[in-house]
Amino acid sequence: MSIVIRCIVGLLVGFLAAYRGLRKKSLDKSGAIAAFVVGATSMGCGYRFGILLLGFYFSGSKLTTFQENRKAMMDASVKEGGQRSARQVLACSLLACIVCVIYASVVGDDAQIDPIKQPTATFLWGCYIGHYACCAADTWASELGVLSPSPPVLITKFWIKVPTGTNGGISCVGTLASAAGGAFIGLLFYVYGVIFLPSTSVPQWPSITFGLVSGLFGSFLDSLLGATIQATWYDDTTKKIAPRPLKTQPFTYRHVCGYDVLTNEQVNLVSVALTTIISGYLINYFF
Repeated sequence: MSIVIRCIVGLLVGFLAAYRGLRKKSLDKSGAIAAFVVGATSMGCGYRFGILLLGFYFSGSKLTTFQENRKAMMDASVKEGGQRSARQVLACSLLACIVCVIYASVVGDDAQIDPIKQPTATFLWGCYIGHYACCAADTWASELGVLSPSPPVLITKFWIKVPTGTNGGISCVGTLASAAGGAFIGLLFYVYGVIFLPSTSVPQWPSITFGLVSGLFGSFLDSLLGATIQATWYDDTTKKIAPRPLKTQPFTYRHVCGYDVLTNEQVNLVSVALTTIISGYLINYFF
């Protein structure tokens, strides 16, 4: 009976998230459909899975619209409300959905982290926390780091300053935002367990530190990939980071860094996937 109720709650949460995304213009139509599926699946597999997803989604949406006009002056790809498509939604949630479905199928009920008594649950929770810690860290860093008063430096060449919004550019503000985003996901996991689950002999607070470390790792990995295998272009006319130049605009665009191998969504997918897998093994060193 509890599973049925959870599935109903999942459908409701998925619908509300999709509806809100459309109304706030943080999602386009395809993104709303993807958000519904992801939200319903995550919450249906377990309330704590859904809480972590919603924490990432709502915090990211709020930060995306924070000083949006100022961001648009620096990046030509900024859309009203930061509208995300299905590709962008799934790049940040598909693997997490797979993890929570496996958890629900293999482990079943939610369990606290315990590497000795619950090794499978611990590994899967490590993957899930690491996944959204990476996503939150990258989103918080992107949305707040771009507002840094000092220009970023390239992660592969700390002595080179690059235009604000450059893929692979890092700043103190962005790095602190990454740490905060990852810790936020770990904190949500911890608080939910304290309120709704029985206490255990294994302290659960290290999930906050684990989220912070996973978030920083994922964010730096994303920046490294962005600086090397994702091309960044700068339009000297508009003074903005711009998409790949058209043949009719060869003289106004300047190549900043990176080879044109992967798109932004593909870079996100690779960094999230690697962080998810590594976090599953890394969590044992925190508990």
